[in-house]
Amino acid sequence: MKFLIFITAYFFTSFVFAAEGESTGSFFSQIGFYLNQIYDFFVNDVPLAIARFIIWWELETFKTALEWKFKLIEISYQSATTLIDSIGINDVLKNATDSLPSDVRNVLIDYGVFEGLIMVFEAYITSLVYKIVG
Repeated sequence: MKFLIFITAYFFTSFVFAAEGESTGSFFSQIGFYLNQIYDFFVNDVPLAIARFIIWWELETFKTALEWKFKLIEISYQSATTLIDSIGINDVLKNATDSLPSDVRNVLIDYGVFEGLIMVFEAYITSLVYKIVG
């Protein structure tokens, strides 16, 4: 009984019960208004909430996929630098530069050719490791 009183007080405003001089038309129009709100909730608001949830889910999935890709690239780069260190490309380049004449070696060092070669090797080995890992 308490629940029925609560539902009646919640859904029907005071002017429905205290309307003076009006017929029962306002009572039924008020009930129609509340039923229309319930219908509107299920027809418009619920699908809109579902659509917003789907959009949120797709964005979170995309964001997570990007984070995983960045982590995978970071792991590939770390593996590649470890591989480069274990292969000893820097030592090979150092031995190759020592055999060059000093003028040519100084010009190549000034232009950064050897750093560029190391970067190219790192990029190549990183892409190789990335293809293996991912």
